[in-house]
Amino acid sequence: MMNNNENAMDLTPFIERVEREGLDIYNCIVHKSGKLIAQKHWRPAKRIDIRSGTKSFCSTAVGFALQENLFSLDDYVADCFADDFSAEPSPLMKEMQLKHLMTMTMGFAHEHLMGAQREAMQSIPDWVKYSLSQEVIYHPGEKFLYNNIGPYLMGVLIQRRAKMGLIDYLKPRLFDPLGIQAVYTVEHCPSGYDFGGSGLMLDVFEYAKLGLLYLQNGIWEGKQVLPEGWAKEASTPRSYTVSTPTLPGYEIYNDNTIGATYGYFFWIGPWSKWYFACGAKDQYCVIVPEKDAVITVEANVTQTGEPTIHAIAREIIPRLP
Repeated sequence: MMNNNENAMDLTPFIERVEREGLDIYNCIVHKSGKLIAQKHWRPAKRIDIRSGTKSFCSTAVGFALQENLFSLDDYVADCFADDFSAEPSPLMKEMQLKHLMTMTMGFAHEHLMGAQREAMQSIPDWVKYSLSQEVIYHPGEKFLYNNIGPYLMGVLIQRRAKMGLIDYLKPRLFDPLGIQAVYTVEHCPSGYDFGGSGLMLDVFEYAKLGLLYLQNGIWEGKQVLPEGWAKEASTPRSYTVSTPTLPGYEIYNDNTIGATYGYFFWIGPWSKWYFACGAKDQYCVIVPEKDAVITVEANVTQTGEPTIHAIAREIIPRLP
């Protein structure tokens, strides 16, 4: 990492928009070519739940697992979880492959394992069986539907094949090389698996390291940390989100200012010029390769319509030096 010059970019337009719209942003930092070029802290930086930003860390774990031949994304869900079905899988379920879990194109009729749902599901002992019993009404790969079954099952599969928790799996492969210490998650299912879709606790500077690693195509301090090529694989558009939004607020992804595609647990901006990890209440790590930049925000934004990513897209990205 290069020396910082945190005054190299003026964040005033972003700050004014945040304050005008009453957005509860905690921290915003901007890196360019590995240097911290701007920052604004409405609150001291501390670890918070990055919520669905966790999915992009699960994606990273998948990249390692593929390199280690724990599975292939062409493997079938019904084969990988053969002992977890309470009944014969439906014909559409039998079509589902691991890649469909990664791209939110599983074909389910409804969203499952979302935040409020999980709170009400603690009495259900086996979330794997629950997930695999849900109705599939579309051919996998046909329609995008944002759904936590995908990252949950991918996280479970890694934990089963690697015989350790997801955080433990990532520790020597990702967190240790990045210098992120004592990482933990606040979400587990009743079976004890780390939840791959939410719950990872990081501060804004730690979160930014994921973006910086992807920006550098997986190289950190001269060493290849990510499997070579995984950053490109994860950030390649795999599905179109415009067919979906049933969740309040996700209509934003139909807006070409923001983009309407999805990779492997990463959202992708318009024309693939930038991509991002995204968590509820606006936890963003935005990677902008053409500007060699990463923008990271932690927040508690409750307004619908994803106003923070709009502000980033309009007030920061066009002004990057």
